[in-house]
Amino acid sequence: MQAEKQPQTLTLTILVAISLTLSIGLSFVDFSPSTGGATTREQARYQITSFYGQANAALGPYQLLLRDAQRAHSRGDHATEHAKYREVLRLLRAENRSTCLTETREGDQQLEDAIAIVLGDE
Repeated sequence: MQAEKQPQTLTLTILVAISLTLSIGLSFVDFSPSTGGATTREQARYQITSFYGQANAALGPYQLLLRDAQRAHSRGDHATEHAKYREVLRLLRAENRSTCLTETREGDQQLEDAIAIVLGDE
């Protein structure tokens, strides 16, 4: 009877050790979703909203294009959305532009970077 108990004890000890090892190993694994391209594009779209302008103020041509792009995105029209963003990029990159679209060079660069992220999947 003693000989039968020893293999059972050994098997039980091995199973407990494996279970403990797996539990500790799984505690170090990150199962949260990665912040991939989709999240980055959504963050860029959110950043672009800061350039829309005030609701009661006169909007510049680039602001109208940004709003049109956002509306196109909302209805799932990605071709129009991207076309509107490319038009804003064209305005931002126009040669001999003595003034900034967003009133500052930093703002222009931030807007250009955010649009480039959104268009990055093309």
